[in-house]
This record gives sequence, structure tokens and C-alpha cells, in this order.
Amino acid sequence: MPSISMPFSTNEGRTFPAWFFNGQTAAKRKAVITLTPQGITIESAKEDGGGWFGLWTYGDLTAAARLRPGQPVQLNSGGNPDARLMVDDPDFAELLGRFAPHLARHALGRGRTWVQAGLAAGLLVLVGMFLAYGIPRLSGPIAAAVPISWEEEIGAAVKANITGHAKACEAPPGRAALETLTGRLAGHLNTEYVFDVTVADSPVNNAFAVPGGHIVVMRGLLDTLESPEELAGILAHEIGHVIERHPLAGAIRITGISVLLDLVVGGDSDIVDALVQLGGTLIAFSYSREDERTADAIALEILRQAAITPKGLERFFERLTAEAGKTVEGGDRMDKAAERAVTLFSTHPWNDERLQEVRKAGAATETSRPALTGDQWRALQGICG
Repeated sequence: MPSISMPFSTNEGRTFPAWFFNGQTAAKRKAVITLTPQGITIESAKEDGGGWFGLWTYGDLTAAARLRPGQPVQLNSGGNPDARLMVDDPDFAELLGRFAPHLARHALGRGRTWVQAGLAAGLLVLVGMFLAYGIPRLSGPIAAAVPISWEEEIGAAVKANITGHAKACEAPPGRAALETLTGRLAGHLNTEYVFDVTVADSPVNNAFAVPGGHIVVMRGLLDTLESPEELAGILAHEIGHVIERHPLAGAIRITGISVLLDLVVGGDSDIVDALVQLGGTLIAFSYSREDERTADAIALEILRQAAITPKGLERFFERLTAEAGKTVEGGDRMDKAAERAVTLFSTHPWNDERLQEVRKAGAATETSRPALTGDQWRALQGICG
């Protein structure tokens, strides 16, 4: 359908870049959206071919999470329930809230009495034991029962919470190299997941998977890597976590209490907001040693099928082990290399057994091809500009 002109002057609307998912395929399209008196108009970006996606009226809009100023927004429309719109602009949530105030309100009413508050406190005590003992045991089976489409929605919100205001690095040559490497690693997998790897412009030295196939590599980690084979091993490991649904199980364990408080004390509670943010961050800290061993085993098989040597992952593990043992004279402070290693060890429980298994796989490798060409690797290292 061709673009149409809307009955308002240019200073009454505002445009934002966005990503549009049509719900029929996993592909995402660059879009330009405009807030109009009637609703949100959605058009394909010029560099993506142009074209008309439609008008989503404000009354039909729903959001994956309550609108918060400065946070990315993910929208659905009752008129097109399979489609999805993602907007990263930090100004969008506040402006949209003026047009669609229902997206910024919590569903529960206000004005609870002290009696209701007492009952709510009692409920917290009763369910607290379940959250402490039942949720950890049930998180795996619950995660296995969640549809992939739901998990993708959860993951998009969690990813936004973890990365905060760190921008995604999108230099085209680096992005192309990253997609080439990701496609090679995932190409032989029999899975419903569509893996989306993002490099976040953050000095934090880490990489992690969140629900729904989203993987985040921080610039701080990318800067420390010595070869594309090291990155391939790390990505294969995180893909292993995704396949086993470890991030979703972690989200269920960590954020269960925040969901409960959201229902009991109301969506405007500062406690709830803090726990939602903290819960997303701590997903990356919730893996067990068994989870890590399982992800390692899957990673080694992924590398084998992709004909990428695991020696890069072995070298990375060896370097981390050496760096983690470094301390400044006196042993009371760590140098920067040791701090980087401890950051990774804290989110990925470590032992020598894991290194030995990677070494065995490296020794047994017969043939392999470079993970990326030299030009591709240099482009990827410069993805943040």
C-alpha cells in the first residue's frame, strides 16, 4: 500500500527509527514511525526499499512492559496481533505515554487499605518460601514449557534492561562479519531459535545470552580477544546456553519475586522497578557449574560442525586462568587483567575440568578453517567505530 499523507502539520508529529516484525517470518525490517493524532504510522525505511506497513491506533496498542522514560519500547497491536514494533529511541516512551496513557499505567487500582496491605504482606510471607525453594527447582521445567515466541518477547525486554543505555555497535562491515560468523555457527543446528548477536558499546568485559536467542557481547570483551576463533568459541558457548534454555530458567528464578511484588504492591512501586532491573542483570550470574559444562559440550560440537578449531576457546580459557591468578604485590588488589578475568568467572562458574575438556577436543580436531578472514576480523574489531 503506498504512503498516505496524514492531516497534521509537521510540527504536530514526530518520527522515530524502529524495527518492524511482520509476524510471518523472523526477519526484521528497518522502519520509520510517526506519532499522529490517530495513531502510529509505520513505513519501511528508504534504505530498506520503502513501502507502507500500516496505522496502529493508540487504543489497540499493548506493550511488553510498562512504559518507562529512557527505556526501549516493544509494541503489539490488537489489529495485527502477530506483528511487533521495537523502538530504541530513549525519548519515545515518554512521548508515546502522552498519546496512549494506558501503556504507562499498571492494571491494578490505587487506594489499597491498611487491611489489604496486611493481607498482601501475609501473602508475601506465604509465597516467599515457595519462591525461595520451589521456583529454583521448577525453573527448568517451566522454561521448557514456555513457547519460543513468548521467550523471544521476554528476551527483548531483558536485553534492554541489561544493556541499559549502551548503544548497539552497527558499523556495516563489522556487522556483516558478525552475521557471517553467527550464521556459520548456527547453520547446522536443528532449532527453532533465530540467533541475534549484538555488540554493546560498553567497557564491561563480558558476554551473555538472554532468553529468546539474544546474545550480547560487550565491547570490553571484544577488545581483549586475540582471534576470531576465540569469539567463535564464546558465541558457541552462549548458543549452548540458549539451546538448553538456561537464560529463561535464570530469568524465572531471579525475577519471580519482582513479578510477585508487582502484583501485590502495584506497578508504581520503586521496589518493583529496582527488582525488575536487578533481576534482568542477575540472569547472567545465575548459571550453575552443570549449566556451564553442558554449554561447553554443545559449544564444542557446534565448533566441530562449523569446522572451526576449539583451540581459540582453549587459548581464551588459558589466558583467563593465568590472568585470574595475577595480583599486585601484597595480594590485596588485582590488576586490570585479573579484574577482567574475575568478571567473567563470576558470571560463568569455573573449574579446571572445563579447560581440560576443551583441550581434549582441540587435540582431536583434524581439519578446520579460519573462523573469519583477516579483513572480516579487523572489521568486526572496529564495529563500534
